[in-house]
Amino acid sequence: MKRGGFLKRKTWWPRSNKFGNVLTDYKGAIYDSKAEAMYAMWLDSEQRKGRIKSWKRQVYVPFKVNGELICSYNCDFEVTFKDNH
Repeated sequence: MKRGGFLKRKTWWPRSNKFGNVLTDYKGAIYDSKAEAMYAMWLDSEQRKGRIKSWKRQVYVPFKVNGELICSYNCDFEVTFKDNH
């Protein structure tokens, strides 16, 4: 052990996630977890069946009050159903 008691990590990559999520590739897009990628697969299947109109991933949503930005949020998915809700 060196002076100061600090040990160097042998490797720094990949850094583990606090929740144990594993980055997952689906159709060329990298999702933050397997569950998120599986949800994207399910959305694709529902779109092929005609139950949903469209979906987008990682949508930026700003929250404004009186024209001033208070905060923002990046939602994982935005889904539009056939009846436009």
